[in-house]
Amino acid sequence: MRALARAPQGVARVESWNPSTRRRARRAWTSRPTRRRAASTRDDDDGREVEDEFDRFARAVERAGGTTTTHALGTLARALGTSSDGVLASAFVGCATSHGRYAARAEIRSIDKTIERYDGRVRETLARARASLEGGGASARARACGERVREAEKATSALVRATLGENALEERDLLSSGAIGGGGVPRAATGAIAEAVPEKWRMACANAGAFVELRGATLSVEEWAAIRTVFEAIVRVMDGDEASANLVGDAKVWTAMKSLIDDSTTRPRRLSQVENNARYQSALSELDEAKKAWKEADKAYKLARQRVKRARHDVHRTRKAVRIEYR
Repeated sequence: MRALARAPQGVARVESWNPSTRRRARRAWTSRPTRRRAASTRDDDDGREVEDEFDRFARAVERAGGTTTTHALGTLARALGTSSDGVLASAFVGCATSHGRYAARAEIRSIDKTIERYDGRVRETLARARASLEGGGASARARACGERVREAEKATSALVRATLGENALEERDLLSSGAIGGGGVPRAATGAIAEAVPEKWRMACANAGAFVELRGATLSVEEWAAIRTVFEAIVRVMDGDEASANLVGDAKVWTAMKSLIDDSTTRPRRLSQVENNARYQSALSELDEAKKAWKEADKAYKLARQRVKRARHDVHRTRKAVRIEYR
């Protein structure tokens, strides 16, 4: 790898799409003795860790719409098959004032892996254990143990958000130091309506769309309504009620934001069919060519195998011992 002048000593610049070299650069950067702790997390006088920037953001989003936002986050979690913190973290990377950017694919994968590790494995296991302890006919000691497991669930949820916030800040530090390459590629946005969407909300929509695409979810009408409710709360938290009404509340502007999340929602249906037919014909022609190449290779292999067998037979019958024995 080629080290650049901007990168700290001993830390090479790597491309953002390569996960293995990216992890090595992250370890090299975080292991530097001069690295300071993230400004968004600190300890109070009692040594307890204060909630970080992303945790405050997520809590504010949940409070912004009340039960409506909570229900929308639950709907979104069921659609994605994972915690809704992934969408919040992806949007947070784009709309945060201190480190807003288009997230690279490696960063989106890191968000998904963090949620899968702590929320998908640890917290769900704790939830099943708590349900067993607090089930019907449970004793007082079992219920007391269930309360302790409930506290462990809350601690795990806090750990997920703290890890996501810390990773976002570390990614910002790596990008600003030049230890890794640039962020993700912005999703194309054209038209006057797309220009009405501010840049940071374009980044937030593109990042959320990348996470949804990574999860392989096909959203229904109800799930799109849930995403709209969530983004309405996010914009209200970051820019206020007026901006939320002008952006997410406006049907035309929301259509542009929706296209930034998933461009298939606004792509003409006829054009999609033509493109799909073209891809199908291209795949058919590629399959025909592959079959022809396979037949030729199979025929050449059979001829080569016969030639090797004849050559081995000629070598055997021309050996000296064979000539002496059968002359």
